[in-house]
Amino acid sequence: LTPPSSKPLDISDAFIAKLSSDGSQTLFRTILGGSAGNQILDIAIGADGSIHAAGTTSSPDFPVTAGLFDGPSSKGFYARFDSQGTLVFATFTGGPGDTSGDGIAADSAGAAYVTGRRGTPALGGYVTKLNAAGVVTFTNTAIGGNHIALDAQGNIYVSGTLLPPALVPTTPGAYQTAAPLPLCANASRNLPCFHQYVSKLDPTGKQLLYSTFVAGNQEEGPTALAVDAQGNAYLAGSTTSPDYPVTPGAYQPFSLAGPLPAPAVAV
Repeated sequence: LTPPSSKPLDISDAFIAKLSSDGSQTLFRTILGGSAGNQILDIAIGADGSIHAAGTTSSPDFPVTAGLFDGPSSKGFYARFDSQGTLVFATFTGGPGDTSGDGIAADSAGAAYVTGRRGTPALGGYVTKLNAAGVVTFTNTAIGGNHIALDAQGNIYVSGTLLPPALVPTTPGAYQTAAPLPLCANASRNLPCFHQYVSKLDPTGKQLLYSTFVAGNQEEGPTALAVDAQGNAYLAGSTTSPDYPVTPGAYQPFSLAGPLPAPAVAV
């Protein structure tokens, strides 16, 4: 790893820190990086206390493990640490070209599921499963995103945004099978909209069980994804759409950032 003194102050290293249960001390802190910028964007804790991390690096000397998948232009990475914070292995993810490692989940067998984007700007996503030894068992480049979660049956859920939205596969009968608008027209630009979606894959990563947009006529971006014991997906994020779809009786049925609904007129 590059000593901090040899790196410009505006270039970051990734780090992981573990705090004690009462918050009184750090049990370990560790740095992961190379000679350029490095970020960990998501972590998950395995059943054995291992730490699974996904991120993005621009370091040509990022410490990938010999014998695992790598590529000089791959930027997304997956790193596994043991419960004491020691690096077990690291590998690039997403294939050749510019990629990102945005979200990660871990199952009870020690496998990791990484998702991210491919290309700059994002021209597609990917979902990769790596077993406990860091060997890729499948990669799906038809879908991917910023966040990933698993249910009790091992089904895989991803959420994200892609440009253009036409790259997102949707399934018949889904809540919203097409993005509302291809372009976001406003005072500053007339460019493709970032529309958010949620997709569910079977445990093999091959079958798309459902995929749907959850969007209004401007833009949305997911910032978190969770799945409950019944397999219901929970999506959180932000939107600039004044018509973002809400349900009857919702706490706030309209966006305060957009035009307010017309007042009722007495007759």
